[in-house]
Amino acid sequence: MAAVANDSYVPNRVPGNVAVEESVDAEKHEVAQLLLEAMAQRIEQTVRYIQRQCDFETLLNEQRLNDNSDASMIVPRNIQYWEHMNEIADQLYYFVLFDAIPYKAVHERLYSLVFPRDSDIQAGGSLRRRDNSYIWLLLQLFHIEKVASGPIRADLAGDEDMLDQLMQMYNENQIVSKDAFYVRDLALQAAMSHQHGKINDNQGVKFRHPRMAVAMPFAAVVFRLQQEFGHWFREERPELLAGDTVCRAMKTAAVSQFRQYAVPNALYTFLVPPREAIGQLPSGPLTT
Repeated sequence: MAAVANDSYVPNRVPGNVAVEESVDAEKHEVAQLLLEAMAQRIEQTVRYIQRQCDFETLLNEQRLNDNSDASMIVPRNIQYWEHMNEIADQLYYFVLFDAIPYKAVHERLYSLVFPRDSDIQAGGSLRRRDNSYIWLLLQLFHIEKVASGPIRADLAGDEDMLDQLMQMYNENQIVSKDAFYVRDLALQAAMSHQHGKINDNQGVKFRHPRMAVAMPFAAVVFRLQQEFGHWFREERPELLAGDTVCRAMKTAAVSQFRQYAVPNALYTFLVPPREAIGQLPSGPLTT
């Protein structure tokens, strides 16, 4: 039997299958690019539309936010426009969850909406492009386990480039503007809280990322909202579940962004009775 050259034989490898796999991968990549571009265009158009309908130029006193004395900062007058952003967030979430679009590609594309590639943007222009909606959309993807344990963890364990880009996208004026909105404008603070345990040297993060200084003054709001949620849940659980006011519902939504499992765990303990109580439940006839 003639000898077989070492480089001419690869066990369990069919050349035709390799070509098929490469074709499938190329097609998947092309579809991902088309989906991402369509989503990016829709996101940018929606953000610009909301900007035109809102007043982010008239700035309020920061103390009003810290004192929690102005409910309009929690539920803005133009909150109806946020329904469009919620719809986009749902679509984006499932595209990433089911691997139609990779998270890192979404992050890079949204960053390019604020800082376009290969362009020289003046400081004023970049500030006008900045919008906390972009950070909020990316924050929703943090709740996908493979995103949090994959690219997010890798970034925080490495050069923190994506974290720095989140801070570059942050618009510090929106949170103290006439149309401020807790859920959107605390997105950067929520991202930091959400990933607090994975950030190397939390005490030194403000030195590694100087723009953290513009977000730090509102960290107290994050802490206060979590305290309020705990108080409501202990004292007014039925009312909390009923969502008696839009303002309280928005605060609860904000807390769910700061701590991923805080709200579902709290509701679980209320909805599911303890083991001891199950045996005391009245039993009735079974129905089919």
